[in-house]
Order: sequence, then structure tokens, then C-alpha cells
Amino acid sequence: NLALAASRESEDRLGEARVLSEGQYLAVGNSPLDYSGDFTVQFWARVEEPLVYDAAPYADWSNVARGGLFLFLSYDSDVVTFCHYRPDERCLFGTRPTDGEWHFWRVVRSTGDGRLSLCIDGVENVQTPLPANLDMTSDEAPRLGRNVVYNPAYFGGSLDEVRVFAEALPCSTD
Repeated sequence: NLALAASRESEDRLGEARVLSEGQYLAVGNSPLDYSGDFTVQFWARVEEPLVYDAAPYADWSNVARGGLFLFLSYDSDVVTFCHYRPDERCLFGTRPTDGEWHFWRVVRSTGDGRLSLCIDGVENVQTPLPANLDMTSDEAPRLGRNVVYNPAYFGGSLDEVRVFAEALPCSTD
């Protein structure tokens, strides 16, 4: 099982993770990220289960500029909602791990493949077609543990090794 192997192999590295509790979040810089071309947003997350409230591990979307991404974890189910907001709001629904262990999340935008994907533990969870010329840049900097506009800050768990690349990495970490 890739998820279990990745989790076990990474336990030693993840000793410096940021633990977020109710009311805490991290703003990542002051400027929005460039989502005009290929990109990958990735991180390790361990979610405290069961969730007490809905949680947003990563968000930089804005209902003003209609750009960015949003990951939303439902507290009462294993649903992950994955949204992008340009040109119109589009949300996809997948399943998320609920075992309270470390999992590797990767959002990949490939202009060559014309799609946006959410991958968990090296496996594509959901994807949607996306025109290669679509600029998804938000007017907000990313938030870890908080939806930018609506929800109060809430993410019960830990986040580690949050990285953004200006290239489309594969879902698989092999």
C-alpha cells in the first residue's frame, strides 16, 4: 500500500510539522501565486479525526477576483471538495483519508494535458478539464488552515513540507 509505505518512510522527516488547532492558520506571504501556467501545490497533512468542524487545509481563492484554489474537508463525511474559481466556480468531490495518519496531497495543473487534478498519496482522486490558456491566479495569498473568505480559521491537524512549483509534477511520487 503506497499510502502506508509513504507514511511510514516519512515519520522521521515530519517532526517539524506545524500543528494547527481551532482558530489558527498561516498566511503564506503577501502576494498571490502565479497560476497562469503549469503548477503543483503539494503538502503532507495529518488530520485529527474525527473532525469537529469543516476544515480548509489550503485556500487562496477569492470571490472577488474569481481565481485560486480551495480544498475543503467535510467534518461529517469522508468527502474532500476541491474547487477552482476561474472563469466560473467549479467544484469536484472526492474521498479523503480519515485514518488520522500522514498523507501526501498534490494539486497539479497541466496546460499540456489541459486539466487540473487532486492527487492523494500518489493516486489521482479527482480531475477536471481546464483550458491551457486559462489564468487561475487569485488576488489572495495562500492560507493554510483557513478558507480565505468564508469560514473562520479551522484545521485540526498538522501540515508539513508545503511547496509550490511552476511545473506540473505527476501524481505519482515514484
